[in-house]
Amino acid sequence: RILNGDKLVPDPETPLEEAQDLAYRALDAQNAIMRRNLAQKALDLSADCTDAYVILARETQDPEEAIEYYYQQGIAAAQRVFGDELLPPYDDDMIEQAKYMPYFRAKIDLFEMLYALKRYEECVVHMEELLEIDVDDIMLLRYKATLVYILTGECFEAADILDNFEEDTIFWWYTRALVEYLNNGPGQYAVEYLRNAMAINAHVPPYLIGDKKLSKRMPPHVGGAGTLSEARAYVFLAKDVW
Repeated sequence: RILNGDKLVPDPETPLEEAQDLAYRALDAQNAIMRRNLAQKALDLSADCTDAYVILARETQDPEEAIEYYYQQGIAAAQRVFGDELLPPYDDDMIEQAKYMPYFRAKIDLFEMLYALKRYEECVVHMEELLEIDVDDIMLLRYKATLVYILTGECFEAADILDNFEEDTIFWWYTRALVEYLNNGPGQYAVEYLRNAMAINAHVPPYLIGDKKLSKRMPPHVGGAGTLSEARAYVFLAKDVW
């Protein structure tokens, strides 16, 4: 039986499996009313259906309700189902196992919502657990996690993430230059990182020093390395740390 994209899902045998079946249908539904109805039906079958809480959190217009109720309930449901499996030390392939995906969805969604609301201190515990599980950062949390560490004054932790995931990108070089400056002052390495950053994309500094104004929205299309749209996208993402 094919369900939820191209994944082969066995016929449900327990109330939780039946609830998850409905939750997959809700995740794929195009209509908001249908998503909410299917999610509620899933919870009627099993209060341990994490994805149902995730769906209802996404559909609510009240961020506080999503954060304080739905996501917390979803995470608690996964903890009831998996118990000690969600405590360290984690399995090496945990991130690739489909059965844990509802839990990851809840944690990632909660992190993203807290980040959007600039509740950075609360972001830390969720991102640290996710990065401990996802050691190769398949979920690409490293970018916002780096910014969270800077915004919470944990700049050496930000440097650790950058050094663990070294890459020749606009984000890496500009943010590494900033972190080096914050940790060690305007020394040789900070200058070198900044010089390399400007070689990658010279359009960034005018936005950082206020000579150019940034639009209120992320650029809809981001060009390749060195383009103006790439610079705008970086500054839009990282402006709060500068």
